[in-house]
Amino acid sequence: MTVGGRFVTIAGSWRRGSLTEQTLHLAEGVAAERYGVRHDRLRIQEFPHYDADLEASDLSAVVRRGRERVRAADVLLICTPEYNGAPPGSLQNALDWLSRPWLDSPLTGKRVATLSSAPGHRGAERGHRRLREMLEIIGAELVGPALCVCAADRLHDAMAAGPGAPAFLHDVRGLLDQLFGAPRPPVSSPCAAGEYPGLPGSSTHRTPVRAAASTHERRFP
Repeated sequence: MTVGGRFVTIAGSWRRGSLTEQTLHLAEGVAAERYGVRHDRLRIQEFPHYDADLEASDLSAVVRRGRERVRAADVLLICTPEYNGAPPGSLQNALDWLSRPWLDSPLTGKRVATLSSAPGHRGAERGHRRLREMLEIIGAELVGPALCVCAADRLHDAMAAGPGAPAFLHDVRGLLDQLFGAPRPPVSSPCAAGEYPGLPGSSTHRTPVRAAASTHERRFP
């Protein structure tokens, strides 16, 4: 992707002010600051329930425009919460629409990076893993690690209070560098020493980094 290319983002939770929306907003800001790109947020809540009869007879204008925007995008960034161990139904519904026609859909071969965000200690890890499995089946090109943000409420409190959470910002920059194909040095996170500075939660305001479930995942704090 060249600087100035099309950058589409999707928030799996569309409640105003949700942790997912806040996390994605931070990532969109990093992309704007680092690459000068403006994001195009896809509003998946406007998609109707997937219906093959509707698709065959009279495709919704909302779905048609959504498919066009994703197909025209150079890269896609998705941030998901976890509902009952899976991505939200609205996000899965949007992927159902965007994955058609099979093997020639807007997502076929599309470069996609993923984040997840939750107040719990797993950072929506299970839902995030399921999202990536779905994207692989659809035929998207997954880029970078799966960044799982746990204790996201404290993360955003720290960000609101000042220049907190440098490790989070560092890893988001690394993920976006991979997504945009930038010739940047390899990511070497400040978290590597096993502590995540900048988050309140103990007398020292330092919270241990939890090991990721696989080599493709990072969890914060």
